[in-house]
Amino acid sequence: MSMKPTVAFFGATGGCALNTLVHALNAGYPCIAFVRTPAKLSKLLTEAPHSISQSTIDQYLTIVTGNVTDLASIKQVLVYAPALVISGVGGTPTIRPNLIRPFGLDQPTICEDTAKNIITALQEEGDNLAVKPHIVVLGSTGMPNTPNRDLPWAMYPLYKVMLHDPHADKEAMEKIVVTAAKQSPSVLAGYTVIRPSLLMDGEGKGLNKVRMGWDRHVLAPGPGGIGPAIGYGVRRADVGFWMFENLVKGDFREWNDRCVSLTY
Repeated sequence: MSMKPTVAFFGATGGCALNTLVHALNAGYPCIAFVRTPAKLSKLLTEAPHSISQSTIDQYLTIVTGNVTDLASIKQVLVYAPALVISGVGGTPTIRPNLIRPFGLDQPTICEDTAKNIITALQEEGDNLAVKPHIVVLGSTGMPNTPNRDLPWAMYPLYKVMLHDPHADKEAMEKIVVTAAKQSPSVLAGYTVIRPSLLMDGEGKGLNKVRMGWDRHVLAPGPGGIGPAIGYGVRRADVGFWMFENLVKGDFREWNDRCVSLTY
């Protein structure tokens, strides 16, 4: 029996979650990936820049095929009793003829729906759950659910106006997770919200370049955090590596009830 916790990934083909998954597999953690297209994930894992060996994938990765709108599919993930659930689900950005809010999503409520369905699946399984998972969701800086400013002033027009709709989806996602965690009894062992600044592709700069701060969610009263880290951008590779080092390899319980901001 492996002493390493099982980690379940929703949205495993996305940049941050994918990078966390890559590190977890290379370190020998049993992983469950919930995806719509397994072939896409296999290609991302085996080809450069990740280039994971097929033997590593065969040994440590289980793929569950499904859609986040299907509760029965989500319940197939819970069968593996993941101690940690990481959701990096997101929609595809779209451009529309609106000068004030030009950016939307092909699935405007995808983050909210995913969180709602994961929680519902956990509730319906109830006593059948072998373990209550700790859930990690990928949010963003610029959320209204924090007591302190976490954006450079120059980014306010982009985040508060132009990206209003995508951020509204993440705001709804956060509320669902925090509310579920605060219920008594709760189906969750805890939660962590990761709030990276503007995400960029490319090779990571290394964790020594990443600045971290944290606050509590406004729906989770308690002692305040150290405050957010304020910056303009961060690469997905470094966000994924930070998540692996601190939430998978490290003790995710230390980050319970925290909204963690990551930036350069």
